[in-house]
This record gives sequence, C-alpha cells and structure tokens, in this order.
Amino acid sequence: MSDHYDYGYCDYHDTYHDDVKQAHKMQEPRQPTSEELDEIFWEQQYTVTHTSPTVDAKTADAEEPPRHGKERQAATTGNGGVPAIRRTLWNEKTTRSLLGEDGYAWFVERAGRYIPSCPSCKGSGTVMMPAPIGIRRRTLVSESCPSCAVRVEALIAFTRTYFETVPPAYRRFTLRTLQPHPPSAVPLEKQAEIITVLKVNPDKGYAFFGPAGTSKTVWATALYSEMLYRQYVRPHPRWNWFPVRRISTKAMLDQHSHWLKRRSNSENPAREPDITSEKITAATKAGQTYRLFLEDMNGSGESPERRAALFDVLNTLSENGGQLVLTSSLTVAEFKREYGENLFWRIAMHCTVVNLFDEAVKK
Repeated sequence: MSDHYDYGYCDYHDTYHDDVKQAHKMQEPRQPTSEELDEIFWEQQYTVTHTSPTVDAKTADAEEPPRHGKERQAATTGNGGVPAIRRTLWNEKTTRSLLGEDGYAWFVERAGRYIPSCPSCKGSGTVMMPAPIGIRRRTLVSESCPSCAVRVEALIAFTRTYFETVPPAYRRFTLRTLQPHPPSAVPLEKQAEIITVLKVNPDKGYAFFGPAGTSKTVWATALYSEMLYRQYVRPHPRWNWFPVRRISTKAMLDQHSHWLKRRSNSENPAREPDITSEKITAATKAGQTYRLFLEDMNGSGESPERRAALFDVLNTLSENGGQLVLTSSLTVAEFKREYGENLFWRIAMHCTVVNLFDEAVKK
C-alpha cells in the first residue's frame, strides 16, 4: 500500500487527519543537511555512464572532459554497453518492440546525444525533487528527470513515424549531417551549394527536377527528417491532424480516388485521405504550418478527377502558407505538359525550383 493510504494523507488539502496522526504518532520527517544533499546529488549524478553504445569507450573517454570520480561507477544492464539510466527514462523491452531493432538503435543514439547535455539533470536522468504526498512529503527524493522524460517520449514518437515513412536506404540522410555524396550525378561543388541553401532555409519550399541519381530524393528526405523532428521535439500547438506528411503523388491520389468512389457507401465507407484541403486549412487555423513532402510527381496520364484533387491540395497549401517539397523525374517542359502551366506556376511561386538536368550533364 502506498504512503498516501498508509498514513491517511488527504491530497485535497494540505493536512493529515488528527486521529491518524495520533494513532501512528507521526513526526515530520527530518530534512537532510546540505552535506547529505551534496552526497545524494553526486551519487545520483555519477552512477550512470554517459557513453553512447555506438561510441567506442576509449574514444568517449578522450572526448569528454574530466568528471567526478564517482561517475566511473557505471551501472549497466549487464552487456557493458547499455546505461542503467535507460531503465528510469524508458522501458527498453517495450520501446524495442515498438520501434524494431534498427529503430531502437536510431532512437538510443539520439537520446544519448541529448541526455548528457540536459540542463536539469546534467546527464544523470534523475533530479532531486520534494516528495509530493505521503509521510515523506517535502523531503527531497530522487525522481526521473521531467525534461529528459518529455524529450525521450518525443524522440520515440519521432523515430516511429520516421521509420514508417522513410525507406531504409534513405534514413541515414538527415539535414544536420548531410554532405555532398560522390556517387551522385551532380558535381560535388553544386551539391555543396544546394546543401548550404537547404540547411539555411529548411522550412522553405523546393521543387527538385532531375533524372535518377541526382540526389533529389536524398535532399527531400533530409528536409523531411528535419521538419518532422522539429514537429515532435519542439513545442507546438495541439493538432487534430498531423501536419507533416511524406507521401508519393500516386498514393495520395489513389486515396482521393478511393474515397470519392466509396464515401457515399454508408455500410462500408472509405477512409478519408491523409491529405486534404480541409485538413490543411484546419491546421493553419490551429496555428500550425502544414508541410507536404510529395515524392515522384512524374505523371502517368492522370484523369481529370485526379488532376483536380491534386490542384485542390497544392492550391490550398499555397494559399495557407504551407511548405511544399516535391521531386520529379520529368523535365520542366515535360512537367508543364503533364500537369499544365497553371499548376507549375503555382509551384514555382511557392517553391525554389532546382533543375538538376543541366547539372547532371555537366558532370
């Protein structure tokens, strides 16, 4: 039974029942001295290892500044590489099951970057806080760091969405680590120039036109990873529909076609498309910036209904100041013929057009 019920504490006001206090002859708990608090702090602060499991221990020791001697008393789960701190901030078994092995390793690496720099717990994962209820009320006790707990929860959600929406071949391309890629058909100097622009303005719109092997999907994915990370980790207003979406043009239009055919079927209605003009408008009214990452806008003789649905989404996105990042293997001239001058004009007004066909020829 908890302290709350053992000692008759009423959480709706700040007193104990007199009869219960008399029965248990309770006394106010002694507050620890400053020396005891200091000892508790160092024990909690330095009984975990800060070394990421993906970093060699010798290298980590060389890179990190000198630390308190008690920090060397590292507690692990038994394999020598998993800090015991994880057991207080997240459930390893549940998280691994949710994210998969690759996703879990991705998450742990990023959590390992943040926790050591947390200003609240200084990397220990725990803080000393007054006990909220029970006989130990107001006595300082060790609790999981609230700041780290919030960040860990956001990182788990980010990792899950990222791994569900990005193919394995592109997951390693994040904007913060993006560098010119020698196998690309675009010259390294031009790659460096484009990457610099993307890193300075990651929240702007871009339309990448180029043949296969010109890094357009790599750059679009890197932008997506950055904006998805910001959406989960940084404070934002509440949303009814998630405002950062990555989808192929065909998949988005297939959803619209299926919904139009079956929306009047009351017995077995189709699910509403993930991306609609109504959802974009609602996100804007809620204080969100809707961000659409549209892959493979290559055209395939789309029907008038599908063209209308595409125009409706992109036009609403433009009118509401959203972000559009698209990729296409068509030349600009082919794109205009396939989708029309009007739609291309909308895209050009909303996005920086990056034509990679000429750059690929130069190399």
